[in-house]
Amino acid sequence: MRRCWVTLATILCTLAYARGDCPSDINNSGTTDVDDLLALIGAWGNCPAPPCSEDIDGDGDIDVDDMLILLGAFGPCDPESIHGCGGTAGTWARGGAGRPVFDAIPNGFRNTTAIIEDTFASTQLGDCVLPEGGDGPTIVTYPIEGGDLVEVSEAIFDPVTGAGFPDGDTRFAGLTRFHYTYMGRVTNIVKGKAFYQITQIRFSLTIEVPAWNPPDDAPDAHVAEWERFSEKLMVHEIGHADLYEAQFGNIKNRFENQPAGLISVQGITEPLFDDENNPNHAMWDLINQAAKDAIQANPNFTAMDEANEAYDAPPSKQNPDGTDHGRTQGAVLITNP
Repeated sequence: MRRCWVTLATILCTLAYARGDCPSDINNSGTTDVDDLLALIGAWGNCPAPPCSEDIDGDGDIDVDDMLILLGAFGPCDPESIHGCGGTAGTWARGGAGRPVFDAIPNGFRNTTAIIEDTFASTQLGDCVLPEGGDGPTIVTYPIEGGDLVEVSEAIFDPVTGAGFPDGDTRFAGLTRFHYTYMGRVTNIVKGKAFYQITQIRFSLTIEVPAWNPPDDAPDAHVAEWERFSEKLMVHEIGHADLYEAQFGNIKNRFENQPAGLISVQGITEPLFDDENNPNHAMWDLINQAAKDAIQANPNFTAMDEANEAYDAPPSKQNPDGTDHGRTQGAVLITNP
């Protein structure tokens, strides 16, 4: 149900939303009312220890912007009325074990930031809830051909023709991809500023490794070495996956239906949907970019990346668990066993 009020000489036409996705309901009564307004006024100023429930837009201050959101949402929190749902799906990737011993080029890693795969928005997306997904990393293999490990190594690592993952003029045998998808709802629009509440974040992982089907005449020692290398490479990539997963819960708890997940977005100068409920992609791109920036700026997200950097670094007194991109774990392909 759309509600309109005249407050502070500004016409605010807003949509109320459900408790749990209703940050204007400061006292958790199920209704945004005078008690919430008094609580906000009483906490006016800087938020001393974020997150503060009175800091509705999550910007670190309790100010007029928070008051405008609260006044615009006066009344019962209503799960059926929202401006719209939307989100983004994207990918980060890291990997790079398994340089052959005759190659003097050091191991490396591939780290890509936010390859956006898809953005979506609708007036109806399951009440802003993502569909259920699978658990645990998905293992994907890419085929490699060769009569022995010299040919297999070239098939993976050759800078021009290799099937491994390129990074400049080198290639890497394994890669762990970290996928994210988030969903949220626009809960309010005030004077060209939209307030987008992240309601759900989902993470998944894909580990990509080479697969060699040795020919019948392949040397037994080469087959045994390939099996050993494949096992060690998988150990290394699962280590990357474990480091990602260690932070997933922290990031979800920080953003899902929390003040930190309420993102303010300037520049919403056009309706989010046309008369046929088709999304205005220019406006939703602004919203999704702001949400993505907020997620990536989170310290847990930074910690996730730093942990992977340390994992791939050579071991040292300060970093005893470094793997030198899998070398200390045995993820090096010996081409002349």
